[in-house]
Amino acid sequence: MEAKDDDGNTPLIYASCNGNIEGVDSLISAGANIEAKNNNGFTPLIIASKRGQLEVV
Repeated sequence: MEAKDDDGNTPLIYASCNGNIEGVDSLISAGANIEAKNNNGFTPLIIASKRGQLEVV
């Protein structure tokens, strides 16, 4: 669950930036780190905000 790609993105970051509410809920319930940062220093919350994913935020 805390695996990262070459850019440091976690599954929670991907779910957040794509507006996948069910995925976000499932990952958080399973213990995903909501403060994990990618290589640019962005958390899932920051990325969701930048992408306009208000339901995720």
